[in-house]
Amino acid sequence: MLTTVAAFREPWEAHMFCSRLEAEGVPAFIAHEYHIWNAWHFSVCLGGVKVQVPSEMVRDAQAIEQRCREGEFIVQLERDFGDLEELRCPNCGSSEHWKRRPIVRAAIAIAVSFLIGPIFPPLGWVYFCEKCGTKFKSQPLPDFARKWVMIGVTTMVEVLLLVLCWFAVRLFATHNAIGVFILAGAVLMVGRKFAVRLLRDLQ
Repeated sequence: MLTTVAAFREPWEAHMFCSRLEAEGVPAFIAHEYHIWNAWHFSVCLGGVKVQVPSEMVRDAQAIEQRCREGEFIVQLERDFGDLEELRCPNCGSSEHWKRRPIVRAAIAIAVSFLIGPIFPPLGWVYFCEKCGTKFKSQPLPDFARKWVMIGVTTMVEVLLLVLCWFAVRLFATHNAIGVFILAGAVLMVGRKFAVRLLRDLQ
C-alpha cells in the first residue's frame, strides 16, 4: 500500500524529491502529475503533485524530507560543485523566504485567461525574507529579453489605439472631426503612458 509523504504544487519539485528518495534507497511514486501538467490551475484543488512511498518506509521518507528542508543536501552539492546561485535576500543574504505571485501579473493572467480561454500562469514571484522581512522580486526574463518585450508590447498597444482612433474618426468625422482628432491623440498618449507604466511594474 502506498502512502503520501509530501505534496508539491509543481511536478518538477515532486520529481526532484522522488529522485532524492530513490537515491537514498526508498522506492517512490508520483500521483496527479499528468493532471497538473495538462491543467496547472488544478494543482491546489487536487492537493498538489503527491509523492508516495510504501507504507513500511514512510518514516524513512519523512526523515529524508526533513533533511531536504534543513538544507543538508544543498551543503553537499555546494561542497561538490561550488556556489549554486541560490536565491538570497538582497538585504541580509538569507536563503529562507516565502513567496507569492505579483498581484498585477496575476490580475493580467486572469484577465487574459477570461478573454482568450487558455489559462496561463503569472510570470515571476514576489519574495519575502523570513529573517529581515525584506520584499524583493524575481526576474523572470533576462535584461535583453525584458527590453524587447517592453518594445513589442508598447508597439502593440500603440497600434491598437491607432486602429481604435481611426474607427472613431470614421464614425464621427461628419459631426466634429477636429474634436475627434484631439480626443484620439489624448487617448493615444494616455494609453501609451499606461502601457509603459504597466511594463515597468512587470519588471
